This record gives sequence, C-alpha cells and structure tokens, in this order.
Amino acid sequence: MVQLGLCAFRHGLIHEAHQCLSEICSKRPKELLAQGIARSFHHRDQDPEAEKEERRRQLPYHMHINIDLLELCHLTSAMLLEVPNLATMEGRVDRKRVISGYFRKVLQQYETQAFAGPPEIIRDHILAAASALATGDWRTCRDLVFKPDVWHRIPGPGAVEKVQAMLLEKIKAEGLRTYLFTFSPFYDSLSLPQLCDMFEMER
Repeated sequence: MVQLGLCAFRHGLIHEAHQCLSEICSKRPKELLAQGIARSFHHRDQDPEAEKEERRRQLPYHMHINIDLLELCHLTSAMLLEVPNLATMEGRVDRKRVISGYFRKVLQQYETQAFAGPPEIIRDHILAAASALATGDWRTCRDLVFKPDVWHRIPGPGAVEKVQAMLLEKIKAEGLRTYLFTFSPFYDSLSLPQLCDMFEMER
C-alpha cells in the first residue's frame, strides 16, 4: 500500500497518494512497516524469547522504505489537499469537512506555538510551507517544500526533477485556489492577467 502511495505521488495523483499513505503515516510507520520495534515500557519488560520472535518479523534492511521520504510525501500531499479545503471553510462555524485530520491537528499545534523557530525537521518544513500557501505565497512554499535533501532518495534517473516540476505546478494551482478563496471577499473584481503574473501561470 505504501509503495502504491509513493508511486501515485510520483505520478501527480495527490489525492490517491494521500489515501494510501495517511493511515500508516499518521500512526507509527516504522512499526507498521516492520522496520523497527517500539521502545515502550511493555517492550522493555518483554522476555528475551518474545523479543527475538518480534525481531524475526522485521523486514531485512535492504527492503526498507525510507521513513523520511514517506513522511515528506504524505505531509506534502496532505498540505496540497487540506490548505485549500481550510480556505473554503474560512469563517464558517462548522468546519466539518476534513480531508486529513492528522495534518489539521499538527498544523493547528504549529500555528498556536508561542515561538516558531526556523524549520529543522521535515514536518516543520511542510507546516511552514502550509502557512505560506495559506496566504497564496507559493514561492516561499516551494522553497520550503524543496529544501529537505531527502528528495534525492526518489529512485530513477531524472525522477527528482520530474517530481519537483510536477509539485511546482500543483503548488501554484493550489496557491491560486487558496488565494481566491481567502481574499475574494475583499475584491469586487479580479484581473486574470494579473493573477497569471502573480502565480506565473499560462492563461
């Protein structure tokens, strides 16, 4: 399922990618993918035989999926879906339509922090990018999304450039949608040429 989600993401099928990845990535991906053992209290008190049995269930290292790349693809797809969704419900009392409950929760925690320093981990990069996208600032969003080095983990010659080119178009499109949903109440009319210039899109 995770491989299907990553494949859908590489091909620009953002909604399908999110559907495949959200269930695993919002919980404990390392354990669910049999790539690690939980270091909880129960496991520390487990008898050696049970721990050996648990380790036998783990996948060999060469079959592991990069967890950082998985998190990056999941959060990026959730951002592209949830930020415009939040913009459509701005000002409504009942904000019931939730695409990614996990992403909405961590975004709310990020935005209510007393102090938010410069992003360091992957999640902080995407949450900062989501805050920029919410105001239609697609350039800042692009820079933050593309900054993590883990993009180079995508296999295949030229795959990174293709995926980033696809994501750039998605970020522009969703940035434009979010901008229109957020700021349309303040305008009587909008200029199509000006919007195309702002988001560097063809008419």
